[in-house]
Amino acid sequence: MKHQVRKFATLITGALLAGSMAFFNPVLAATGTPAPARAQHIKQAATAKIKQEARKKSENFNADAVAAIKQVEQAANQLKDAKYDDAVKSLESADGKLEVAMASDPSLKLIPVAEDVNTYDLMVSPEQVKNELNAISKELKSGNVQDARVRLDQLRSELIIRDVYLPVETYPAAIKQAVKEVSAKQYQQAQESLDAAMNSLVEEVEVMPLPVVLANDAILDAEAKRSVDKDQAMWDLDFAHEQMLTAERLGYFYGDTDDYKTTMQHLESLRQAMGGKSEVDKLFTNAKESVKHLVDKFSTRHPVQHRK
Repeated sequence: MKHQVRKFATLITGALLAGSMAFFNPVLAATGTPAPARAQHIKQAATAKIKQEARKKSENFNADAVAAIKQVEQAANQLKDAKYDDAVKSLESADGKLEVAMASDPSLKLIPVAEDVNTYDLMVSPEQVKNELNAISKELKSGNVQDARVRLDQLRSELIIRDVYLPVETYPAAIKQAVKEVSAKQYQQAQESLDAAMNSLVEEVEVMPLPVVLANDAILDAEAKRSVDKDQAMWDLDFAHEQMLTAERLGYFYGDTDDYKTTMQHLESLRQAMGGKSEVDKLFTNAKESVKHLVDKFSTRHPVQHRK
């Protein structure tokens, strides 16, 4: 569950560079109860922090490489419209921009050009997830696979962080090849070269379970509040416990149950020991480190080269 790979035929620049998007799950939301204001605050703060990190990262994107991608898309459209001279100009401009981009760091093999954050927002209780899974199981047993598929797709609560990179070894070469083919009036081959260039973009996708992120932030908040508002700190720990249980029932720890069980043990010990100051510091450390370990495991990513 740490990574998902999504193939895309062309880079839709406007959507990709626009930033974050949010998706709401209406099926389960209709049967659930509104989340408490405190839960909403934790969720908004957690997602805002991740989106802010994405925006900050986007400030380091190579402007020349991003502009080159836009011009390659423009050239592809110009080819379709039989505007061959304009297509060549766009490609030559893109090639020049890529040379500038590569000159800034000759050792770079992948140039970061885009990042977006999608949020699948599902605030439900572990019991609601359990009931929905039972309902889906009944649908499957009755042979109603299509309805079961729709309901199962609702069972996600996650942040999807997608990065896109331009491969230095293949993208510029495809542009040069397309220029030669347009000049030789080999327009179909030129279109295929540009399609190959756009399909060579490398996509890296990180899937972060939203309940785990919320549990992490709730524990941090509980630690900060425990000396001034013990009731609030206890609510935060109860919320963290519920979120971890929700994540488990949504299947995010499939095949990785040991760390989940350890985290739940730390949380339970911490909730029980809130009244005894002698143990609380150590238990907070154990709980924080345990959940942070899970967050880090989901954050480990590797670029994936798309191939036809």
